[in-house]
Amino acid sequence: MAVEVFKLFGSIFVDNTEANKSISKTDKNAQGVAKTLGKGIKSAAKWGTAIVGGATVAAGGMFKMANSAAETTDHIDKMSQKIGISRESYQELDFICSQTGTSVDSLKNGLKTMRSVMDSTSQGNSKTATALERLGISATDAKGNLRDSEEVIWESLKTLQSMENQTEKARLASMLFGKAGSDLMPMLNGSSKSIDEMKKQAHDLGLVLSDEAVDS
Repeated sequence: MAVEVFKLFGSIFVDNTEANKSISKTDKNAQGVAKTLGKGIKSAAKWGTAIVGGATVAAGGMFKMANSAAETTDHIDKMSQKIGISRESYQELDFICSQTGTSVDSLKNGLKTMRSVMDSTSQGNSKTATALERLGISATDAKGNLRDSEEVIWESLKTLQSMENQTEKARLASMLFGKAGSDLMPMLNGSSKSIDEMKKQAHDLGLVLSDEAVDS
């Protein structure tokens, strides 16, 4: 933007003397512009100072915006890796949590607990196996290999949300997500299918950046 400002007004800086004469002759016709740039600006040198100042402010604002965007995408990248889910799912879950008064970052340990539950379930741990079985969810695929944890997490959240027994819902949420289970309750007590609806809303609002955008 600053570059465009200099392109637009660059001719003013070329010959300060000639520009001063021209501005002096057309002062009456330039009142509107003068007021915009500031009262008393009648010389090219002063105009230049005002324009440079405005361009500097604009460039500074753009820098801050770009820097903020970089911090945001860096956070998305790092936290999605720490939690162990894709960037897309991290952003979707972040939006859903924000709508229910929680934070996806606060669920970091809970999502890790779920992966531990999957692992122990595949090894025959009856307690965690019962929790997943109660939801009708398998931790392994047809070949006996662990399923993708992200897939199981979303499936578990949706299934828990559809449960009518609030006591059982809270108990299973605690078993699967540890202490974070209580933080999930506002989301899990939402209306049926609201998770899918909120995921779609996050995309519709343009709040989910692609991997290419995050990398950029």
